Amino acid sequence: MTNKSKKNTEFTRENLINITDIVNQASKYDEVSDYTLSNGETMQFYPYFSRTKITEIIEEFQTYAQSENKEDKKIMESITSGETHIILFWYFLMIKKFTHFGVQMEKAKNLSELINYYNALLETGLLEEIINDVFIFDEVKKVNNMFANSTALMTSTVEFLNTYEDKLENAREKFKENLREGNFDGKK
Repeated sequence: MTNKSKKNTEFTRENLINITDIVNQASKYDEVSDYTLSNGETMQFYPYFSRTKITEIIEEFQTYAQSENKEDKKIMESITSGETHIILFWYFLMIKKFTHFGVQMEKAKNLSELINYYNALLETGLLEEIINDVFIFDEVKKVNNMFANSTALMTSTVEFLNTYEDKLENAREKFKENLREGNFDGKK
């Protein structure tokens, strides 16, 4: 991305992107395609993944990870026990969001109700087939990148807050010490 500044305050038509073109580009996220699976059955899916829906997947994953429900906690402990489990569950959430299966899973209100669908897709090999053969590689990569960026941002935020809390606690301790010593200007 380049940023060219001109002293002229008027926009020129040369190489400017048109908002109508952007609207047309965004419409691809509403397209639905059919795919015939190796078992001969047809499924429907979104070939292009919108940032909004990817964000919803990230939020759903975080909701499950922070759930206070005992069953959900136990399931998430199993899922987060290794990278492979996390990735497979992440792929499951992609299938839930970007295929017709998501509509069929809507009645499941918590993770303990969803896990049967996850296990079925995993055991039948459909999870792997959909990720590898149905979804466009660059779209899967886009989800992975957004998840990685979200995780990095969350980690940075937690580190910042921990540092802030430590510094704040140190300042409180110094303040209390100054009060005990009668040093009200903090110069002793």
